[in-house]
Amino acid sequence: MIDILILAAGAGKRIGTDIPKVLRKLHGKTFLQRIVDSVSQLKNIAKIYIVVSHHLKELVEHEFPQCEILVQGIHKGTAKAVEAYHVFVENKSEKVLVIPGDVPLISTQILQRFILTTRLDNGIIVFEPNDGKEYGRVIYHPDTHNIQIVEFKDCTEEQKLIPTCNAGVYIFSKNTLKHLKYIEDDNKQHEYYLTDIFKISSIPVTLYHIEPTNNIYLQGVNTLQDLKELETGTPFNI
Repeated sequence: MIDILILAAGAGKRIGTDIPKVLRKLHGKTFLQRIVDSVSQLKNIAKIYIVVSHHLKELVEHEFPQCEILVQGIHKGTAKAVEAYHVFVENKSEKVLVIPGDVPLISTQILQRFILTTRLDNGIIVFEPNDGKEYGRVIYHPDTHNIQIVEFKDCTEEQKLIPTCNAGVYIFSKNTLKHLKYIEDDNKQHEYYLTDIFKISSIPVTLYHIEPTNNIYLQGVNTLQDLKELETGTPFNI
């Protein structure tokens, strides 16, 4: 069994503040509804958790009564979002699948294959982008199966040439999450990056590579232009 954790507390300032990013719609359905629909079809799910900001809690609880809603306290990065799950959920499964709330086209098929092919305790979906956007780079050490993820703003010019990028979808073991407390905000954004957990823990990680033809299913929405590209580039019924 595996828990599902959807990170939906981001303010989404670059896409406009009139509507929370995860409640924006793509082809008539909110981002969050699309993600919940996809993960609900996965096999062997223990529970679905959604991390939100305080002002969204009541609304999201009403819309998704089948999910447990958690509130992120400190809004300074993805590590603090996952901390809401790690600290406040007592009966955690041995593993948790973490998904950002801004990938509205994430598919059940991709997630199910990711879960099934993650032989190690921890995994990450990686891809090679074809849109020229600024993704974190994944540095893989094949001898130990360890990785390091460097956010684009912190990359050196040499690291920016690495083709393997982070899709922001992870599997963590319950034990791995114990390293969250050691993550610091010593980066250009002064945020607590969840990705630093790989560097701190030195855990072996399974990389699940997405074919370039499937990149659209992992495409994140950070700006109105991103949303427009998805609206015009995908069929209405996707």
